[in-house]
Amino acid sequence: MLFRVLGCLEARSAGGQPVRLGAAKHRVLLSILLLQANQSVHTERLEAALWPGKPPRSAPAVLRTYVSALRHSLGLTKTELASVPNGYRLTLRPEDLDLTVFTDLHRQGQQALVDGDPARAAELLRSALNLWRGRPLEDVPLDGGWTIILDEIEELRFTTVEAWAQAGLDTGRHHDVVTELRAVVTEQPLRERLCELWMTALYRSGRRADALAAYQRLRGEMVSELGVEPGPALAGLHQRMVNADPGLSTPAGRAMPVVPRQLPPDITEFTGRTNEIKRLDALLSDDGGSVRIAAVDGPDGIGKSALAVHAGHRVADRFPDGQLYVDLQGAEAGPAPLEPMVVLGRLLRALGVPGDEIPESPAEASGVWRAMTADAKLLIVLDNAHDAAQVRPLLPAGAGCAVLVTSRQVLATLDGSTHHLHLEVLSPAESVSLLETLVGAERITADRAGAERIARLCGHLPLALRIAGARLAARPTWSSSALAARLDDATRRLDELQIADLGVRASFQVSYQYLVTGSGPVDQAAATAFPLLSLLDGPDLSLPVAARLLDRAEPETEALLERLVDAQLLETPAPHRYRLHDLLRLFAREHAAQRYAVQERTAVVIRAVEWYIATTWRTFRLLRPGDTRTRMCADGGAEFNDVKEALAWLETERANLVAAVLQTAELPGASADLAITLAQALFGYFQVHNQWHDWIRINQTALAVARRTGDLAAQAQACCDLNVAYDFRGKYEEAIDCLTEGLTIFQLLGDHHGQSACLNGLGVVYDSQERYAEAQECLEQSLSIQRDVHDRRGQALSLNNLGVVHKRLNQDERALMCYQEALDISEQIGDDRMRAGVLTNFGEIHERQGNYTEALSCHERSLRMFRRLGDRQGQALNLGNQGRLHEHRGNYPEALTCLEECLVIQQELGDRRGQAESLQQLGSILYLLGHTDQARARWRDSLAIFTDLRLPTAHQLRMLLATS
Repeated sequence: MLFRVLGCLEARSAGGQPVRLGAAKHRVLLSILLLQANQSVHTERLEAALWPGKPPRSAPAVLRTYVSALRHSLGLTKTELASVPNGYRLTLRPEDLDLTVFTDLHRQGQQALVDGDPARAAELLRSALNLWRGRPLEDVPLDGGWTIILDEIEELRFTTVEAWAQAGLDTGRHHDVVTELRAVVTEQPLRERLCELWMTALYRSGRRADALAAYQRLRGEMVSELGVEPGPALAGLHQRMVNADPGLSTPAGRAMPVVPRQLPPDITEFTGRTNEIKRLDALLSDDGGSVRIAAVDGPDGIGKSALAVHAGHRVADRFPDGQLYVDLQGAEAGPAPLEPMVVLGRLLRALGVPGDEIPESPAEASGVWRAMTADAKLLIVLDNAHDAAQVRPLLPAGAGCAVLVTSRQVLATLDGSTHHLHLEVLSPAESVSLLETLVGAERITADRAGAERIARLCGHLPLALRIAGARLAARPTWSSSALAARLDDATRRLDELQIADLGVRASFQVSYQYLVTGSGPVDQAAATAFPLLSLLDGPDLSLPVAARLLDRAEPETEALLERLVDAQLLETPAPHRYRLHDLLRLFAREHAAQRYAVQERTAVVIRAVEWYIATTWRTFRLLRPGDTRTRMCADGGAEFNDVKEALAWLETERANLVAAVLQTAELPGASADLAITLAQALFGYFQVHNQWHDWIRINQTALAVARRTGDLAAQAQACCDLNVAYDFRGKYEEAIDCLTEGLTIFQLLGDHHGQSACLNGLGVVYDSQERYAEAQECLEQSLSIQRDVHDRRGQALSLNNLGVVHKRLNQDERALMCYQEALDISEQIGDDRMRAGVLTNFGEIHERQGNYTEALSCHERSLRMFRRLGDRQGQALNLGNQGRLHEHRGNYPEALTCLEECLVIQQELGDRRGQAESLQQLGSILYLLGHTDQARARWRDSLAIFTDLRLPTAHQLRMLLATS
């Protein structure tokens, strides 16, 4: 069966008889399957084309009927027109479809032109053009994204016409070119390259006036319709004709030496990369006395080729001897990378060297290449290089030349003067701008939030964004949010990011396949490791965690990770840290699911999370010495020399640790207990660094797991830990509810340590609510239990909190007694954080008693300790105390400095009550300094927070604002 789409849709039997294609929708279905021949076409895309707008509910059943009817009318088997998962595929031989034949002839003709054989090129390209009978599928009603594909096919036709015309001029057949191009120029009046060829053919045919008139017509239309002048190539040709340049006339039958202009067409919707373009402009334009070489590297889909072609067009006029372009095929899964000798042959033929005069030896051919380029001004774009060895023999010799190379990997050994440019993903703003270019600014503006979600879900990868933009453009009734909702499903995201022959998955597969088929053992091992690295949900991986995932020694793991970095399948933002792009993670997980059973994948995750747990408990032991929970510390994990080092690790790994809690909570059976254990181990860190959002999230997760599994002890502990975050955020009722639930369970279990912790927590919350009698009662009960069970750290904590309540009740002596005992215990157990907290409380009492020197000494010692420990909450508490001390001593500038710094920290931590107190105190000092308006503004901000927290201080502030 022969199918024809380059004109009206036709099908002919093997004997050449036309086949009746039936109803209109059958013709639409067949057209789409032909345009996507040998590819799976998703059912949804077929339904959208058959029923524009909204397909009926019966669409899947009707589509099956249409497919069956096509099989019957065309005599196709179920293998030739096959049902595949979620779609259909029509399998054809290349010779069965005129579009495939045309594309192959076009490719061969272009190659013959590059190889310096214009006669053969003209023959092949004429055969390709003879297949055309009109506009592609001109009798089939296709819309949306399919019209884009049809436009691309017709664009290829015009490119073929231009290539044929060039071949005709090269062989002296300018009269034929004049005749052939007349109609095409009328059809495409603004194509500069077409006009250039048309003018040249007219000029050589002795029609100089017609050639000059053709230029004026094109210029007039470009200025009136586009507001731009013709490009430098066409303008230069016009000037040479005005000057009657003898070089333009070539005797019939002889090829004219051609200035090569091989750059692919520029991308009209090119967006972003402003800084990269500036760098390339400066580099390629700088005549610094030697060959300028720029090597652009980055992963698949990042836009290396698009950037190189765009940058090449921007500077093309600075290279009067021409622009050469070769796809080195180093980024393709199928053909092997081109050998340097093959490329040298193409380059030399493009410069006019006859094929039989090119040396067979690579070294000699390279010598000829260098000799020909020694005095030339050429731009050479070498796209998709495999490695530096492939590129090195292709470098020109002339200082007037520039080379722009693209490659997936860094070509570090290419040349010492090479300028390397690594491409990252687009910024969020650039991503949305690209979508605007592809879809239209009006549609994106109408649903910008949806567009921003698309950009984020595409990982800001240019290829993914272009596909998403093309899908939206093809569906004018879809909002950005509609496509974003489809992309939200991670299991289908890579399926959604595919249109026509473009697909993110296929792009990634190229890089991965190189490792899979690599000859070295490191390549094979890296290919095996790649899927496993995707199994953890965190944003990045440290080397030790990756080693646990792969179950390998760290030196061996590092070698594999670095190989993946070289292959652009992995990024390394810092030494010994690695991350996967979001879409690459989905791609890797697909391979993991294909290769490993669920139990195997779960075991890999558990292995890494257990290391996280062991390491986190080690930090807990440093942060909370003497805490009864340190008995849960397990062997293994990383070791730390001090608290500062432990906190640095926790801060670096925070997002990964939170992700590990959330991920393990979804594991089946007892494995979910890992979420509880890790959440408890993180308590020490969160109490110091107060990442309250994550703190609440992981403990709510642990609480849900404990309730689901019936683990009462874990349920009570999660309630107790949650209370601290709620209290810190001013969510006092939630904190009391948690503590009441936890206390009830601990009493049921007979857990005295847990009971005392809940009572201590209640005392702190009641103190925050200014319910001092209840606070004192709870803290005294907590202290009593802790003395009974010999919990030294618990005693110190309750004593310190009880001292705060005594201070609130103006019972200074009782407060000092509590503080002293708490200080003694904290020194005995080596808890510097508690010592610092007790010292600052001592300072408050000394300050109130007028002992300012002793108060300042306590505060300064405390602040040094908090800063050494990296405890931001402690620093804020201390700075607030110092601010009040300076205020009492009349040192208002010093007081303002301390309180402003205190307020900044409290705002960073989300400490709302602390902010309210600092704002109140700042207002008082500003009022004393005579800055009434500023003072009232601070008081109003403070009042808003106190009112929201429903604390009695709000009434005092209202009175203050009313009377000041």
